Amino acid sequence: MSIRTKISLWYAGLLTLIIIAFSIAVFGVIQATIINSIDSGLARSSSNIIRNIRVIPLGEFGTLETSVIFRNEEIFRVPGLSVQVWQTRDGENTMDPILLQSSFDLTGFTRPLDANALASERPNFTDVEFNNMPERVMTRPFTTAGGQKIGVVQISSSTLIVEQVTDGVLSIMISATVIGVVVSIVLGMMVSYRAVRPIQEITAAATKVSTTTDLSTRLPNNVPDDEIGRLTKVFNHMMARLEHIFGVQQRFVADLSHELRTPLTAIQGNLDIIKRFGADESSIQAIQDETQRMTRMVNEVLMLARADYGDITIDMYPLDLDALVEDCYNTFPALAHARNRDLTFELVRNEAVQINGNYERMQQVVSNLVVNAIKFTADKGIISISVYPRNEQTAVIEVSDTGIGISAEDLERIFDRFYQADHSRRHFTDHDGAGLGLSIVKWIVDTHNGTIEVESKPDEGSTFKILIPLLKENVESQKSTTEVIHYQSTAPYAVTDNDVSITS
Repeated sequence: MSIRTKISLWYAGLLTLIIIAFSIAVFGVIQATIINSIDSGLARSSSNIIRNIRVIPLGEFGTLETSVIFRNEEIFRVPGLSVQVWQTRDGENTMDPILLQSSFDLTGFTRPLDANALASERPNFTDVEFNNMPERVMTRPFTTAGGQKIGVVQISSSTLIVEQVTDGVLSIMISATVIGVVVSIVLGMMVSYRAVRPIQEITAAATKVSTTTDLSTRLPNNVPDDEIGRLTKVFNHMMARLEHIFGVQQRFVADLSHELRTPLTAIQGNLDIIKRFGADESSIQAIQDETQRMTRMVNEVLMLARADYGDITIDMYPLDLDALVEDCYNTFPALAHARNRDLTFELVRNEAVQINGNYERMQQVVSNLVVNAIKFTADKGIISISVYPRNEQTAVIEVSDTGIGISAEDLERIFDRFYQADHSRRHFTDHDGAGLGLSIVKWIVDTHNGTIEVESKPDEGSTFKILIPLLKENVESQKSTTEVIHYQSTAPYAVTDNDVSITS
């Protein structure tokens, strides 16, 4: 059974129950109102009749016999009412009921309106059938001046009107219920169609995606802000992310193939030379360098892949970030020397801050950012690094350079894997990586619950700020102010495997 059918049936069922409950309530109120009106009329008329009855004790020869006299015979001419006055006692003696008087419409009838109620000691109402007609009978005792019961007055009114009215109301209610059920089913189908239509569109879109490679499918955004509307927005957001991830995956595979092809081509070329002319030191060294470069690339790709699947766990512990930055700062000249570069390094601020982190991973973040700055900064340029608390909750690692800067369109993609901007202007060596450094930086920062801010202008330099939550609120005073190291290399030397390059 479809959801649309279920909604329609639920809607029709609930509306039917409401109509039935309402009809029963209305039916009961109407019936009770009419009966109460009849009872009130009977009570007033019976009171009037009893006021016109006079009971006279005879008292002859010591007896307690009584005589009942009616002051006004008009009391028996009440329109629409039937009246009987019965004597059931003579003084203190019980006697067979005697009909003393009756209304003119009961002339010739000698049986009580309600024989079972003649012995009643209190006023009561009963429903009987008299002369094949439904009657509402009130039986009310009347007494002597001393309070001794002498007989009863029975007064009745036809309840045929009650049956007619209630039957009419019942017919109307049954008809209304049937019409309501039919209308509710039609309205339920219409409402359910409008409610389910967005779900059907989502189903159709999902079916289209499952049978094709088109991830650009989107649902209309002009939807109300309800559950279906939010589901539509979530679906569109999911499709946008899937399209982005699929595009990144395609670019990743293409870029990886391209990056691996370069060292493999170089290796193949040198092997051809060795086959033709024999082994020489330069060819063997070139093969070794390309093999190391390819090994680093594969290791970085494998690490990022494992990170994506959550296979890498990082041990976190209290870490003095200022000490880590100082340790890294001491290795910067070697990084410049490895690339035969003439650069100035500055440790501008190194204030005491402590975070919950991993020493090796955070060291990799700082090293990658500095290597990135070296790559894009011309000789005689300045690279500065700082670490300080931004506020009572956040620590900042800041790496700035006076390099070529980053264009606005490149800023949006610098953290994409294998993305490398401005190849013609960067100062690279054969030991540089394939554009995975900033991707690794972002992953490490994310695992430390941090964020990255980048400020850059073309030809003016770039500033990377790593924001990491502080371990404690109290921040010690500054340990140092500014320290400057100037290093000019004279000859290049081999770069170790720990030198992980990045690009922007």
